[in-house]
Amino acid sequence: MNAPALLQANALGYRVGRIPLVVDADLGLSGGEVVAVLGPNGAGKSTLLKLLCGLFAPSSGMVRFDGCPLAAWLRRELAVRRAVLPQHSVVPFDFTAGEIVALGRSPHRDIRWQRPMVLRAMERCECAHLAGRVLRTLSGGEMQRVQLARVLVQIGLGEGSAPSALLLDEPVSSLDPAHQHAALVLAREMAAAGVAVFVILHDLNLAAQYASRIVLMKSGRIVAQGLPEEILTPGMISSVFDVQAHVSANPLTGGLAIFVKPRSGNAQDGANHSQPGGSGGRAQHA
Repeated sequence: MNAPALLQANALGYRVGRIPLVVDADLGLSGGEVVAVLGPNGAGKSTLLKLLCGLFAPSSGMVRFDGCPLAAWLRRELAVRRAVLPQHSVVPFDFTAGEIVALGRSPHRDIRWQRPMVLRAMERCECAHLAGRVLRTLSGGEMQRVQLARVLVQIGLGEGSAPSALLLDEPVSSLDPAHQHAALVLAREMAAAGVAVFVILHDLNLAAQYASRIVLMKSGRIVAQGLPEEILTPGMISSVFDVQAHVSANPLTGGLAIFVKPRSGNAQDGANHSQPGGSGGRAQHA
């Protein structure tokens, strides 16, 4: 990375009792990059995000934002510059989608630009037509797009004078393929505007296509990080995810295309492993 890290974790650890969930994590996140975190279930990805955003206090190590310890920041000041999209968002009241997005401006004292910014964010997330809908009437994918618009509004669409960060926990999990790509194109556009983007993903191909850096986690540890072509190799994928992997060129993008199947696949698995959606293996979204 050329730019200094906006969000920096050093020797970060987190335990529940004697059980380590994150172990000695060193990670820097700079403006202008999309850092995708990958790993099997239980690898510590979401726990790492909660440590980076201050929701969990680390058992060891430290997190700094813009050079200052995270604990030293006033909550409002930090919220203006760093937005977090959790894996699940619970809204107990009958807010409309537009009202939810507008909540993203609540840390900001100057709200003159709230209405136009809300509209722009909803348009960019392809959910402006949902502005008047009560949130509980939306589908899971529609809710996810609304919540994404909310965090974009919170950091002022990356247009503020101070650098900002966006932390996203599985932001495409409920989205159809077209909206998955649209959401990650938007994440890359935020990075191009100078925002530091941290995103947890499960789809290896989406990560390969949109991330500028890949972080692999296993058993609470960061086991590798680097450029997608350096990290997403058959050997590394096999080691971390316990699958057989094949990596080739994506004919549509020129980037990586990753195919996987279980190590213990039967004959039927082997017959289907190169077919998208096949029962024995999967060509993940390109």
